[in-house]
Formats: sequence, structure tokens, C-alpha cells
Amino acid sequence: MGYWGRCSFLLVGLLIIMPIQSVRAERRAFVTGINDYTTLPRLSTAVNDASAAAETLRSLGFTVTRVDQPGYNQFKEKWREFLSSLKTGDTVVFYFGGHGLQVDGLNYLLLKDSPDADAGEKVLAEKSLNFHELMQQVETHQLASSLYILDACRVSPFPDTSARAKSGQSRGLAAIESLYGAFVMYSAGPDEEALDFLADPKNERNSVYARHLLPLLVDKKISLVEMAKRVQVQVEEDGKKVGHQQRPAYFDGILGHYYLANLESSRKPLGPEDRITGDNVIRVTTYSTGGDHCDSLSPPRVRICPQPRYGRILTRYETYKFTDRLYGKSTSCFGKTRHGVAIYYIIDPEHQGSRVFDNLHIEVKNWAKSPVVTVRDRWEVDLASKIAKRMGQPVVSKGQ
Repeated sequence: MGYWGRCSFLLVGLLIIMPIQSVRAERRAFVTGINDYTTLPRLSTAVNDASAAAETLRSLGFTVTRVDQPGYNQFKEKWREFLSSLKTGDTVVFYFGGHGLQVDGLNYLLLKDSPDADAGEKVLAEKSLNFHELMQQVETHQLASSLYILDACRVSPFPDTSARAKSGQSRGLAAIESLYGAFVMYSAGPDEEALDFLADPKNERNSVYARHLLPLLVDKKISLVEMAKRVQVQVEEDGKKVGHQQRPAYFDGILGHYYLANLESSRKPLGPEDRITGDNVIRVTTYSTGGDHCDSLSPPRVRICPQPRYGRILTRYETYKFTDRLYGKSTSCFGKTRHGVAIYYIIDPEHQGSRVFDNLHIEVKNWAKSPVVTVRDRWEVDLASKIAKRMGQPVVSKGQ
């Protein structure tokens, strides 16, 4: 595996400016599960898992939108209605049970009528849910917090001879960078497959992951991080009983501890022009999501390598004054307010005050441009002064 192959992926996107509203924040959840696929292998427990998740979330005071076994058009319609209901300061949970896979480091959730691999990756992507874009659509609402639960790393719906396998795509879902305010949970680790059932599909109503996770959601004494770690241990132990490797992953974008069952939170949602601040926070840079003519493009993919030695990376959708040139000649946009994704370095508590440097290699791939534009950038982070310095000019290349 090459240098960049060991890195995790991040999809970044356009920030839609939402007006600050004075109405009371609420708890909202969108829950869906799919067993019966038109062209893909049937699952046994996804619908039951979604039903149990919806019941659990209602007990926690969430208003739940539940959509069973949706096709592409039905999902889009219900999703638009859900997004229109969100307000600044809301807490949101998204739960998906079904098939999922990664293509070129991007994660796709497969709906009831998603095509099989013979249709090709382009058609598959167009008729499935790009999870990174879905997150982007939610996070632009300036939420208090959000939780995404994907029991979608299940055994690949495509055989090893499929177009997906031939193109070298890994199993399961790809790792992502943490997005500020969002907590993401996978039912398996990156590139792993999750068990739909442990031993007997006729006698098991829920997936291995759901049966361990859902009871913990209602525990007021367990933070999301503690919950994720407990589930890791429990699911991994169950998998070993049948000779299967499954260690659920999580990606923590919430500063401090957060308790889903105790939702009283003093954290004020940040506006689009606000910044993450703190004694352990270093703002590295911002990458525009616009084109050469100040137009808005689909979100690019970002990879950060190596991972920080003394902290972790958080990203956030923001607005800012455009003063850099990353995607070609964009001089007409200089000084104008742009949308983009900010990269933050969060110093681990044990390294605060350390007089050390860290290095980040950042790759930004904007496939919405034709030809595709890729930018490779290097930064040096000084933990003592909390200053990030660009090391040389970004390298811009065009084409795949």
C-alpha cells in the first residue's frame, strides 16, 4: 500500500448560510433500514434494527422520521422534508441499516433500487447516497450536535468478480476525518465487513452491532466515546466466536464529552463566520469549494497524511475571505467571501505547552472540475506558538 493509501479520507463541502433562528431547538432523528433489495442480496435484520433504533430514540425525546426500505426517489423526498424541518441548535441523529460500500475512498449507502455492479460505478454512485454529501447537508444547519450511526459495512453485496472488486476497492466503508460537532459510528472498522447476524438469521432479530449499541444509547452515565469503546469490545468478542474480525470504528468531532441521553448542552452552535477557539486549537488553513469564477462546486475530497502525532484533526464548514489560489487562476475572487472547509489541529491534553513541531500533508481532489484538479499541500504546525506555516507552494495537477 502506497503513502497516500494509508491515509483516511474526508469529503468537504459547500456551506449554506442558515439564518440564526430564535425558535426552540429540538431533537430530531432520521431512521431507515433496508432488507429487500431489487438487485442486491437480501439482508435479514436491517429493518428490525431500524425499528428498534426508532423506538429507542423516541424514548429519548426525539421526533423520529422513519422510512422503511426506501428507493432512491422516496428517500430523497423524505430527506428533503427532514432537512427543511431542521433549525439552528437542533440535535440530530441519522441511522442507516443496509448495504454500504466505498468507491475511491467515498462512502455510499445503497437504497432498495440501487443497481448492481454491472451498471458501473458512475451509475451506482448516482443512484445511491453519498454519505459525505449527506453529512454536509445536515451540518450546514448549525446544529448543537449530530450523531451518525451506519450499520452499513455489511458483507459486500458484490462478488469478488464484480467491477468494484476489479477496480481495487476495499471492503466495507472508508475512514473519514472528524467533522466538528459530529460523531460518526460504523458497525465495523474501516475496510472491514459487519455481520448481519451472528449464527442463525431465522432466530436473530437484530444485527450483532445493533444488539450491543442500542441499549447503551439510553444510559445517561455513558458518553458517546465510552459507548463506542464498549461496543467495540463487545462486538469484537462476538465476531471471534464465529471466526470473524469486526471492530466498530468511530470518528469523534465533538470537543469534550457528550451524553446522548442527557441532552442539556451549553455549547452554543457556531455561525458560518465563527471559528473554533481554545487553548489547544490551531487553525491550519481553509480550502475553498468554489471554482475559477467564484461559482460553487460539489465538495472535494481531502486526505491528510500522516495523521497528527500530538493531536487530532477537526474540520468545519465555514465562510471566509478568499486570499489564496488553489484551483487555478481565481484572482477575480480575491477578497470576496467564499465558502470552504477549515482544517483545525486539536492538541492532545498531554502535549499542550510542548515545544514540538508536527507536519501535515494535505491532498485536495476536486472532481467537480473538468479536468479533475488535485492540490497537494504541506504544513508545519508549531504547538508552542500555535502557528501553522505552509511549507512551499501547493502543487497543482490536472487529470485523474
